[in-house]
Amino acid sequence: MKAARATTVALLTVLAVVLIAAAPRMWDRIQLETGWGLPERVGPPLLIIGHHGDLDQFPENSAESIWAAAALQPDGIEIDLNQSASGTWYAFHDPTLDRTTNGAGLIAALADEIIDSAIIDAGPGFKPNSASAFHIPTLQTVLAGLTGFSGTIYLDLQHAESGDAADLVDGVAGMTVAVICRSAADAAAIKARNPEIETILSVTLAPGPDVDGLIAEASLHGSPGLIASLRLPVIAYVEQAGTDEYTFMRRAWATDVKAFITNHLEAALAMRDGFLASAP
Repeated sequence: MKAARATTVALLTVLAVVLIAAAPRMWDRIQLETGWGLPERVGPPLLIIGHHGDLDQFPENSAESIWAAAALQPDGIEIDLNQSASGTWYAFHDPTLDRTTNGAGLIAALADEIIDSAIIDAGPGFKPNSASAFHIPTLQTVLAGLTGFSGTIYLDLQHAESGDAADLVDGVAGMTVAVICRSAADAAAIKARNPEIETILSVTLAPGPDVDGLIAEASLHGSPGLIASLRLPVIAYVEQAGTDEYTFMRRAWATDVKAFITNHLEAALAMRDGFLASAP
């Protein structure tokens, strides 16, 4: 009898520990789904950044997508980068061509001629019935079409397997640029070249003194408790292009996240207008 009672007490103790540990996450989920308990925003209005450009119109990271995003005048546009074996920076998300083009191979090992000949035939924003053939643009091609853009250009190095982060600095003179770095070392190299460029690092990595802000995936790391505990400004994004972003964006607004990277740029700009209109 005593053994059974001891076993029951032990099980209840374990259950209580599990529930206590899970309570903050459960409350975060309730807030996400309902909006209950979220504070009022006290910081400046949430910045809206186009993820890979405007995915509602064109394939991710294509020049057409990035330029279409600029026409909507968001606060920023996020562009992924990879460097070829020839040393050219391309606007492209993956380290390889395989997922979104008719080509194959590691970009860091490919010459420009091979990358230039690849055609985008899959991925977020790609429409199978499109009459246009979309190619992978170089960073310089993209930037040439953004000379009149007044927002911030976020250059994302997180998936680049080669390339010196500091080398980006020389090609963006006169533009407002932030770099999403692979490491604190990237941030230090950029600051050594140009201390005015904003440096951003994943919330999962140790920031270091040269990092100005953090990036978090809204569905995983965007909890109010985590955001409140961080000492650097945070930008959040939603990874899946088909996700309903409203609840994530509402929570980012309430928890004073600095910026929100959206897969649906026009809708996100309209949502922010709604938050501004309803703010006290």
